[in-house]
Amino acid sequence: MKDVPIRCECGKVRGVVRGMAPANTNRAICYCDDCQAFAHYLGQADEVLDQHGGTEVLQVAPGSVEFTDGAGHLACLQLTENGPYRWYADCCGTPIGNTPANWRISFVGLLRRCLDAGGGPSLESAAGPVKMRIFTEFATGDTATMTKGPGFTPGGMFRFGLSILGGMLTGRYRNTPFFEGNGQPVAAPYCVAGEERAKLAPYAQADG
Repeated sequence: MKDVPIRCECGKVRGVVRGMAPANTNRAICYCDDCQAFAHYLGQADEVLDQHGGTEVLQVAPGSVEFTDGAGHLACLQLTENGPYRWYADCCGTPIGNTPANWRISFVGLLRRCLDAGGGPSLESAAGPVKMRIFTEFATGDTATMTKGPGFTPGGMFRFGLSILGGMLTGRYRNTPFFEGNGQPVAAPYCVAGEERAKLAPYAQADG
């Protein structure tokens, strides 16, 4: 198990993921249109997305995440009315991670972007290999030769579900830096909707 530093691009937001290991981390690449839109909204598409529009995400328990500096710079948005909260550093636009809007569903998907700059152990040694590639139907570019699997697997979903259920039953979901003690997010979410959201579609970026 290894502690992995969190750091935004400008260094104002810093933190750590405690005890990361392959057994407690789900490392995935998500190609969904909302993950792509999030990167474009922050002006971080070149830094976050791979050549097919994929975002590398490491899902961990929120209780393993601690912000040591700059927590006041955490901001969040939603790309759909009931979608997840997408957290970023408002000082420099570095994406941090995604959490369900319901804090009882206890996990956070940290973007690799905020972990690479920390100068800690490699993610390969801390979290193991990529386990899933999901929503590949939204992948961009020439996808003929891209790796498209595995996707959601029964074993992976079972372990993930057990972790969430354990957080609900034990009350561990309350141990999170992203929500107040009453379940409200630490930063008011901004909803990106209508024309503003439409402009973030991958095809719109490609055309414009």
